[in-house]
Amino acid sequence: MSQNDVEIINVKNQTELYCRYDGQSSPQDCYIELDCENRTLYASYNSAIGNSVPARVWYGHNQRFTIPCLSGFAVNELMSEIKPYANEICSGYTNHWNGHNYVAKFTEDAEKAIEELEIFLNNEDFSNSCVQAINADDWFTYVKSYDCNGNLYKLQIDDQNIITAKTTDKQLLEIENNLISTLDNNIIIEFLDKWLTINRDNCISNQVI
Repeated sequence: MSQNDVEIINVKNQTELYCRYDGQSSPQDCYIELDCENRTLYASYNSAIGNSVPARVWYGHNQRFTIPCLSGFAVNELMSEIKPYANEICSGYTNHWNGHNYVAKFTEDAEKAIEELEIFLNNEDFSNSCVQAINADDWFTYVKSYDCNGNLYKLQIDDQNIITAKTTDKQLLEIENNLISTLDNNIIIEFLDKWLTINRDNCISNQVI
């Protein structure tokens, strides 16, 4: 890598770009962002609910490009693929005072690279590279045991992962980690911890005192 090359900051795990806040109907938007001043390229999701963006994006110093929620491997590969565009953009970037704020200014070649990168991303087929978010009820094969009054007293997912009223929070975390370890790299079980806790708490509430 030459001194002027853009540095790629890879994501660390396959499902890092996925985030859906509790109470929201859809996950957060994802993006690749180019920090033109520091010459770094990275991917993340918008942590803010709504369409707000940081000042550096608003004033153009960081160029943000919307992408689907890709797996870690796919987005790292994509950033490597678009690095030539990123180098061209950064080479034509300057920090310009407009009388009110410092804003990004780009050469014609850099503006062309931004436009070409947007076209490239819009034309890509990412259908086989996205993270899949699934409900626990739809993914796991499990058996629920009920007493004669129809009250849940046991949830058995497999021989090792069994939830009853006596299951502790620590044991729930161990069960969650066990289940996550069985998943494909691009699969997420949404709110798995909440699903396990609700089933355990239902067992507790159904205990005969």
